[in-house]
Amino acid sequence: MSVHVLLVDDDPGLRIAIRKTLTRFGYDVSTLASGADAISVFNHGHLDNRRIDIAILDLRLEDMSGADVLEKTYGRPFPVIVLTGHGTVPDAVRALQLGASDFVQKPIPAHVLSSKIEEVLCQWSGAQIPVGAPVSLEEIEFAHVQALLEKHESVSAVARILCIDRRTLQRKLANWRHQAQVDLSSAK
Repeated sequence: MSVHVLLVDDDPGLRIAIRKTLTRFGYDVSTLASGADAISVFNHGHLDNRRIDIAILDLRLEDMSGADVLEKTYGRPFPVIVLTGHGTVPDAVRALQLGASDFVQKPIPAHVLSSKIEEVLCQWSGAQIPVGAPVSLEEIEFAHVQALLEKHESVSAVARILCIDRRTLQRKLANWRHQAQVDLSSAK
């Protein structure tokens, strides 16, 4: 099951672009255009009977600020990343004080946003392994990771389960496969 991301931004072009990009990274993305709609969903924790896992909230919405949304939904059951093209240090501090998990500037490269989502989800879950930390896989662990990949069919989903970023997992899998090939070659 993929992570359900709620994107709240009043720019329709940006909503479409981010939704398409995150979908390619394996996320299930829903979008909203207003702060009022976001408040309702944030307070319920669900959209169309689907649990929200994480939200990306624009700081400047047409009907209210993202900070207003955060202020009216403190204690929500999922983390929020605030996204803005006009942010200042005081804006970031206020968003974090109101319970945002992170604050990022637009434009943000897709792979950076995906890594940020994974990082925030791991922090939210209380995981102790920092994103990008070296991960050593023994043969049995690699077999478990392969089984997870077969079940979830997404490196991003498995990386999230292991609380490491997708690129680190891909690199470790490639290194382990290469080492296994070298070991087999030298054994002949």
